[in-house]
Order: sequence, then structure tokens, then C-alpha cells
Amino acid sequence: MYSSLIPKGVTKEDIKNLEKLKGEINKKFLESKEKLGFIRSFYDTEVVEEIETFITGIDKNINSIVVIGIGGSDLGTRAVHSAINGNYYNEVKDQKQRKLYFTGDTTDPMPLYDLLQVIDLTKTLFVIVSKSGSTIEPAITTEVILNELARLKLEINKHCVMLTDSRASSARNLATKHNIQIFSIPEDVGGRFSILTVCGLLPLALVGININQLLSGAQSIVKKLDNDNNDSLEFSMINLLYMQKGYNINILMPYIYSFFNFGQWFRQLWAESLGKKNAFGNNQGSISTPVISIGPTDQHSQLQLYSDGPNDKTFTFLTTRKTKNDIIIPRSEFHEYLSGKSLFSILQFELEATERSLTLEGKPTMRITLDDNSPFSIGELIAFYETSIVYLGYLLNINVFDQPGVEMSKNIIYGLVGKRGFEKYSIIKN
Repeated sequence: MYSSLIPKGVTKEDIKNLEKLKGEINKKFLESKEKLGFIRSFYDTEVVEEIETFITGIDKNINSIVVIGIGGSDLGTRAVHSAINGNYYNEVKDQKQRKLYFTGDTTDPMPLYDLLQVIDLTKTLFVIVSKSGSTIEPAITTEVILNELARLKLEINKHCVMLTDSRASSARNLATKHNIQIFSIPEDVGGRFSILTVCGLLPLALVGININQLLSGAQSIVKKLDNDNNDSLEFSMINLLYMQKGYNINILMPYIYSFFNFGQWFRQLWAESLGKKNAFGNNQGSISTPVISIGPTDQHSQLQLYSDGPNDKTFTFLTTRKTKNDIIIPRSEFHEYLSGKSLFSILQFELEATERSLTLEGKPTMRITLDDNSPFSIGELIAFYETSIVYLGYLLNINVFDQPGVEMSKNIIYGLVGKRGFEKYSIIKN
């Protein structure tokens, strides 16, 4: 990122000029740290105990978990699950852990229809995640599922658990009506920051992921924030400087196949937290648009544009130092130069080649390397990005925890489908 090969690149001098600001921003963060709900959730041992108690009490025949949610209610869980358990977890032969599925993130009928062909409702637990219960996609899905359970004369409260706001809401009313157990989502933690609250911890624990280790990884990042030269702050400052220089696309490119869902979560975290009208102010820069690519697949679909296209992108590569299950390439007279090497070593060579080629074209790149894909490392990664976003919010003088740009779309949807009180929104035109 600091290379002299980057034409408009950030220099060490640029960072040095912000030394005073860096100290002020970190002081502000440390003073507000105790008030940040998502950070408090890293230390919530009580909810871990509640989750463990709940798991011991569910029906032993339950072999499938289905998360009903959208956006922050399920993207984080998807990210952690696939990063740790891989993309083919549900298809593993002799799978001893419960399978994990996701629904409620679309009104397209086919995914829900297909899911109902795959799962056995008599052996499924639905984890309904909705703060208000009014978000239309998971609300519709929940109604369909409850109807199916009733049709089969199953006890709804044995096949559902509700994760919702502690305040009165339609979700809480629905759970009370059917005697469904309720877990309260912390009121001061928004969806995209909620992965290490009960929203993510419960379903992840249900499929055997060590949630204590996830939280320990997150805590290890918080400990490092006392130092003004911590990684989260440097990451936020260098991204700020590049946005000021006109780099308005931020590409995250994991070189771990099962980290694609992490990219989906990062995309929401970045876009919904930073995409605010008053960011920067006085046209001093522009918020970068987050894009997710996956290596090496997208070397063969997007790298041409990344290399030869406009110099308006920064690249963050994500990888691990080791992998659990490597494969050695067999000896072959046709590919002798590959014989005996491991797939993971080739993957690292491909990452390095992409980095080098982009640098030669004057594109700024950085790399984040985890020790492995263990729960501890994934917890670190989540906390790193969440704290970096808060730092960026302070630097931009914006509220990273609201999303006013989303509300109008929701109101128009309610108006179009005939929800009482939203009639005026149904007549809004393009």
C-alpha cells in the first residue's frame, strides 16, 4: 500500500502527518469502548451459558438447524459456518453434527420450496432471527414454516426458537402466542455487528462450533487497541487516505474458497456502516464501494479489469498460514513441475503472483493472514473488521450504526403490499 510503485499511493509521510489525529481517534475509541454493545458482547459469558443450557434441552432427534433471517441476521452466521466447516458441510458422509441451512433472505419462492424438499420437519429446529418481526422476507418465511408445522400437527415450540428484541414487537408476540423460547438480542447491537451475540452464537453452537474460542479471538483484538499503533486503526487510516485520493472501490479477495461468505458479510458491514450522505463532507473524498472476489477463481474472470482498468481500486487479500486438509499433487509426466507440491502451496503462489502483477500495474494491495481457520482466528478477523469500521466512522464523523438509506425502500414495500399506515408510500414513483 505504501509502495513507490503506486502512482497516487499513500506514503509513510501521509500517515506521519496524521499522527496527532491517530492519537485523538484512538483516545475517542477507548473512551467509548465500554458503551459499544458489540464489544460488550465479546465478554457475555451469561449468554454462552444460556445457549449451552438450551442445547442440552432440545430433542435428541433434531438433526437439522434452519436459520430464518436476512442481512445481519444471517450473513455473519453463514460467514463463520462456512469459514470453519467448509462449503460442503451438509453433504459430508456420516455427518455426526447437525446440518445447517439458511432461509428467509428472499421472497423468491424457489429456495424455500427447495429447502422443504430437503429437510425433515419432524427433525428440524428453526432459529428465527428478527429484531422487530416486521422485515418482510423472514416474516413471510416464518409464517409459511409455522403453517407447515401446524399442518403436520407438530409442537411448534419444540421446533422453533426466537431471537428478537427485548422490547415489544410482532416477533415477540408471535413467540409468546406459540410458547416459543425467546433469546433477547442486545438492543444496542445492530444486525451487521451482531454475529458474536446470540444471533450467531446460538446456531453456530448448535452445529458444534466452539463459541468460547470465537469470543476469545475477538477479545484478543480488543486487548491490542490500547496501543495507538494497532492494526485496526492503521487499516482504517490507510483506507481513509486512499478514499481521499479517489480510490472508490474496495475489493476483498480471499484466497480461501470457504471464505466467500465472509466477503458477503464484510460487504454489508462496509456498505451499510459507511455509505452515508454526510461522509467526508465538502467533497474531500468518497466512500469506496465494497466488492467481493474469490481467488484464484476470479483471476480468470476479473483480473484483466483489475490490472488494466481504472486506477480506482484497493485490494485486500485474505488467507491463512496453514490448512487442515492439504492434498499432494501426484507425479505426472505431463505436469512434472507440479508433481509432489501441495494444493495449498500452489494457492499461496497464485496469491503472490496476483499481488505482484497488480503492484507492477500500480495498484495498491494489502494482505491479511490468519494463523488458520479455527474459531479463535475467525473471532479475531470479525473483531478486526468491526473495530476498523468504528475507527473509520470516527475519522469520517459519521454514525456507523444506523442505516437511514434502507428505510425508504422498506416503507415503499409495505405500501405496495398493503400494510396499514403505509398507504402514502404505495404511490411513490421512480
